[in-house]
Amino acid sequence: AAPSANALSVRVTEIRDGSFGDVFTLGIRIVEGPGDEDIAGLGISVSNYGANQFVSGEAVGSYLHSVTDPAIGAFGGLINFAGGDLEESAIGENGNRIQIALSAQLEPRQFFTSPPASLNDPGLDGVIGGGDAMFEVSFMNQGRALIQIGTQYQGDGIILADGQSVEAVGATVRVTAFGIEVLTPEPSTALLLGLGLAALSTRGTGRRA
Repeated sequence: AAPSANALSVRVTEIRDGSFGDVFTLGIRIVEGPGDEDIAGLGISVSNYGANQFVSGEAVGSYLHSVTDPAIGAFGGLINFAGGDLEESAIGENGNRIQIALSAQLEPRQFFTSPPASLNDPGLDGVIGGGDAMFEVSFMNQGRALIQIGTQYQGDGIILADGQSVEAVGATVRVTAFGIEVLTPEPSTALLLGLGLAALSTRGTGRRA
């Protein structure tokens, strides 16, 4: 069976925000999805931030650990080559981005437990199971934007052990002059249309009864 497209999801766990002209900070975690796919490569970026000026960022040095136990530590994960202080970069005409996760290794991370041990990955504070942000990115609020966090930037993605590439479930953050918010995906137009037709059908049946 083809691997799911949600082997991983990106979540914004904290927003320390500011209005126009102030600095805001996004706290971000990656969370393993359902299934037991072993991951050999990973690329995740923050992009599409428009005129909002990148100030600083920090990322953990490893993630998606096979073992996360407060008594013995976290190990068996992927090394994050983007770990430490984050930098801004760009590929061609794709615009600027901050790559927060970058991993590639011959031996994929091994899956041991269900649910995955990596759900308790330590954050920047080093605490296992504490839920602290694994990545922090700060911008100067300089205008409206829909910031994308995920595998949508050119070259990013999730590489499974069998070599297949899948996408993460990303996150979208809306920036306005008044503050910052995470957008919740809205129901698709097709779904809404289907619900509307179903409602009309039900009402029509009631009139004929």
